[in-house]
Parts: sequence; structure tokens; C-alpha cells
Amino acid sequence: MPEQSPFKRAVFISYGSQDAEAAGRICEALQATGIEVWLDRAALRGGDSWDSQIKKQIHDCALFLPVISAHTDARIEGYFRREWNLATRRLLDMAHDAAFLVPVVIDDTRESHARVPEEFLRAQWTRLPGGETPPSFAHRVSQLLGDDDAPVRRQAVPGRKVEHRVRGVGLALIALLLVLGAGAFWYSQRASEPPVATFAPPPHSVAVLAFANMSGDSDEEYFSDGLSEEILQSLAQIGDLQVAARTSSFSFKGAAVDIPTAGRKLNVGAVLEGSVRRAGARVRVTAQLINAVTGFHIWSENFDREFKDVIALQSEIAVAVASALEIRLLPGKERAPGGTQNPQALDAFLRGRAGERIQDEKNLRLALAALDEAVALDPQFANAHALRGDVLAQLANAYVKDPAEDRRLQADALQAVRRAVAIAPDSSSAYGWLGRVLSSTTSDYAATDAAYRRSMELAPGNASALVGYASFAILMGRADALPAVERARQLDPLNPSVLATLGMVQFYSRRYDEARKSMLEAMERWDNRVTQDWLALNELASGNPAVALHYCEQQTASWSTQSCLAIAYHKLGRRQEAEAAMQRLKDEEGDAGMYQYAVIHAQWGEPAEAIKWLEKAAELKDPGLIEIKADPLLDPLRNIDRFKDLVAAQHFPAVAP
Repeated sequence: MPEQSPFKRAVFISYGSQDAEAAGRICEALQATGIEVWLDRAALRGGDSWDSQIKKQIHDCALFLPVISAHTDARIEGYFRREWNLATRRLLDMAHDAAFLVPVVIDDTRESHARVPEEFLRAQWTRLPGGETPPSFAHRVSQLLGDDDAPVRRQAVPGRKVEHRVRGVGLALIALLLVLGAGAFWYSQRASEPPVATFAPPPHSVAVLAFANMSGDSDEEYFSDGLSEEILQSLAQIGDLQVAARTSSFSFKGAAVDIPTAGRKLNVGAVLEGSVRRAGARVRVTAQLINAVTGFHIWSENFDREFKDVIALQSEIAVAVASALEIRLLPGKERAPGGTQNPQALDAFLRGRAGERIQDEKNLRLALAALDEAVALDPQFANAHALRGDVLAQLANAYVKDPAEDRRLQADALQAVRRAVAIAPDSSSAYGWLGRVLSSTTSDYAATDAAYRRSMELAPGNASALVGYASFAILMGRADALPAVERARQLDPLNPSVLATLGMVQFYSRRYDEARKSMLEAMERWDNRVTQDWLALNELASGNPAVALHYCEQQTASWSTQSCLAIAYHKLGRRQEAEAAMQRLKDEEGDAGMYQYAVIHAQWGEPAEAIKWLEKAAELKDPGLIEIKADPLLDPLRNIDRFKDLVAAQHFPAVAP
């Protein structure tokens, strides 16, 4: 710690609000021995006072004492977590063996399971049940705050392995440690940490972490998340700025991760984090931009606004961040197209977007109701119309059984996304939703292709636009699908769905070994049935039916699994089981499964039967036919003239030479 600091004897106590009483006891015990203690007792933590005073105190204090408990473990976010992260960042400028962290546990929370920054686990913990503080603890703190020029180092503790030898410590401190035993708490670094490679992120790159919800109400989570995402979208409009995608940035939500670590994982040079406190008609936002390489602050500011000004606030923050990164923001580019000037409409849209991401019928219908409210409040809110169309299409495709109702929802979905594009022809998001709805409700492949292409052209640095284009383009046989999804992975490196899409593109490209690697990596991050299905298909296409069977036997209730079982059993010589799986599929799907029946017969070595089912599928405009040009499992049919005629009849867009 800097020797010139005028506060070299001060202790900063950080605590969750539910532990205020225990923190107060510790504070009083230390003050009684003459130790200067900084303890924020304000009822309303955060805002101007927090930003200007608390951060300075954490920077200047000699010891940082985090109060750890079941209460802090239970809370995934809070100002105390920000204080903890600020303290761990300060360690970057300290010698590896300097004493600074003094973790204190006030209940029976176990060190091995506590939700704390990793740096806290490198320091010995002290237990003060209920905050009751004996004189011996105050004496130990006083020893750490002494004027001895030799740095205090971690000492041997009975029952624990020590990585560093003891040296440079006075005999009095050694004797004290022998008495204190496991209560010692000296800070240390691990002995054999591997060298860290030089971190050189792209210039002018930034990530926006999910802003913390400080409203005291978990139901307000959608608003803090939504405001963070709106700021991210505003920054993404800046052509000279590379912005990490939402899914990867938000993957750190609730985690006690330091900014340099987040920066490395996201490969960005700066990180924007903050908090949102919404109370009645007012919104308080704290934002800070941090250099991800050095951990130093670039810019920070507090905003206290009426709720009606929340939309202007998004632009204000985007402009400030751009200025801090020394990027010129062109007039009119501080806000993503397709938005609204109505704060109530924005609030309804954020609720709808939060519900849509859960993707079950109940939440999709709640999302639809919120989006209906958004477009009623602002009929020109293009993004609300577009997302509403996507929700309608999802409901039609997954949860509606009545054919008439299905057709009505699909028609409404198309009308909604087309209206969105008409309102905001410069909105990449609107075109992306148009492409999704077209691909799931029509066989107008030329229009779908145009929508996805326009979405990517309008936002070449948007991972969602790139993934949407790649997943459609590969079915059209386009070679540029692979570089598009690889670029998306660079922008959204922690998103398992991007990895799964990469695996899908590699599968359709017949790059089975690479596809397997991508899909398995996606499964490590997000184990789900869809990725299992893709892994099974990849193994079938690459000639490994026994491996495919391992995946498809795990989810025997889905139609995709029955297809997999029918093919895998047949290739393994288990004809009776294969035919039983085919019959189950027919019983469940009826005419809706014609494309799958064709794939199975193609893999069974029955090309005439396969083509018969494809012709029936074409008569009924089976949406599965979108795969006919690219599907590896139909490769046994590709040299047959009737099959070539079927492919030509789909009127797929031409592939550029």
C-alpha cells in the first residue's frame, strides 16, 4: 500500500444490509482500541455519496474487512459485492504478500462453499459469531496497522498447507500466531501460479455487464437488465467500437469476478458496469467504465433522473462512454433504431423481452401481453412489433394444436414483423426477427434470405445478426455461413448457443470432427436436449451409430429422438427396434413428420420410399424441406434425378460463385 497515504491506519468494513448490526459491533470494538474505522451506515447505499466517498475510502484504507455470512451468500448482487470487487482490483497494485484483506465470518458459513471473490480464499479467515469481537482480534488488527516497515506476510497455521516460507517477521508476531492458531488471517498469493499471457484486446472494444438491481425488489430485475441491454445496443451503433454480445457479458451476472478477468474472457479493453435503483417516479443509475487491462477507472458518473427521462439517460450514458474511449459518436447514432420515446412503452417491452427469453408457454403468453401493451402505448415502436411477431410465431410452432389457430397466429406474426421493418427500415433487430418468423412460418426462402442479409449488413458487429444469417445461409449451401458464425463467436465467446450454432454449421459442411468438438464444448456450458440431438445427428452422419445411440436414448420422448433411434438401431442391425421407433414417430407426428420419414428411409437404404415421402412433404409444404439441400443424412439420394427435381422445386436462392 502506498506509504504516502494519509489513512494508512484506517480499516474499511464492508457488509450486506442484513448484517449491519454485526458490522456495527465489530466497528465499535475496533474503535474502542483507537483504530480508525470506515463504516457506511447510510440507509440508502449507493448514488453520489457512495461513488465519491466509498470508492475513495476503499482506495485509501489500510485494511479491507469484508463481513461474510449466509446473508451475503444468499444475495447474488448488492453494493457490498461492488465494494468487494473494488478491493480485489486494488490488490493488482500491491505486492503479492502484502496484508490487506481481512475476511470475517459472523456465522457458520463454510469457506469452501462461500460466494466470495477468489482473492478472499487466499487469505485466512477469522470467525466472529454475531460480530462479537474479542480484544485479541482488535489487538491483531492493531498489529497489522503498526508502523513496522517490514510487510506482514502469511504465517503457518496448524492443519493447513503453507506455500510461502516465513521471513521478515518480528518474534512478537510469530509468538502471537502460535497462540492464535487457525484464527490467523494473513493475506497470501498461491506459490506456483502459472504465468499470465500478455492481454492485448482489440482497440476500442467494450463489454456492458448486467447492471445490479438495487431497488430491493427482485421483480424489478427485468428493468435493470433491460436498461443495461439498451445501453449495450446504443453502444453497438458506434461503427468504430467492438461491443461484446449480451449473452457473454451477462454471464458474469451475480458472480464475484474481477474486471480484468471479465475483460480477458470477453476479449475487450474496457468494461462498463453499474447499478440501477428504481423508486417510484425516480431512477438512479451509477455507471463506471473500467480499463480491463489495468483495472483502473476511466470514467464514472451518477445519474438521478425522473423515470420519464430514462430513455434520454441511455443516450447520455452511451455518449459519455464513447467520449471516454475517445471515439467520435456521430449525431443521431446514440440510440439504436427501432426504439421508443415513451418510457412506459419501453418498460412494457423490457418485461416482454424478459419473459420471451424463458421460452415456455406461460412466459411467452405473459410476454405477448406485455408487448401488446407496448405497441398500444407507442404504435411506432418497431422493436416491440418485431418481438411480438417472434413470440406469436413461437406460440404457433410449439404450443398451438388447432390448425386454424396456428394459421391465425402465423399470419399475425408475419404482419407484426413486416410492420416493424416498415417503421424502422434501418433496424438490424427488426430484420433479424423478420428472418426468424419467415423461416418458421413460410417457404419463401428468397424473402428470408433477404431479411437475414439485411440484418447482418446493418449490424456487422452484432452476434445475433451473424448467427441468424449463418444458421439460414448454411441451409442454402453458402460458404460464408462459417466465417459469419466464427465472427459471432469472437463477439459472443461465452454463449453456448453460438457454439452450438457453430457445430451445426460445421455439421452441414460435413466437418464432423470439428462439429463434435464445438457441440461438446457447448454441452459443457449448457447441457440441453437440442445440443444432444445435434450430437446424435453428427455421429449418425459420420458413421458412428453406437455413439449416436448414447445421445438419442437419453431423450426418448421427442420426435427428433425417435428419428435418431430408428436410424441408429437399423445401422446396428436391430431392425425390429428400428421399425418400432419409426412407428412411434408416425403415431406422434402424422403428416407433420414426412420429412423425418424420408430421412429415415434414406438412411435405411430405401431411396424410392424416401423420395415418396419427400414428394408428399412438398405437397403439404412441410417446413422441414428447408434442410433438403444441405442435410448430410439425405446424401444417399443426391444423384437421383427425382431428388434433384425436388431440390430445384424449392426455389432456393442462388449461391454466389
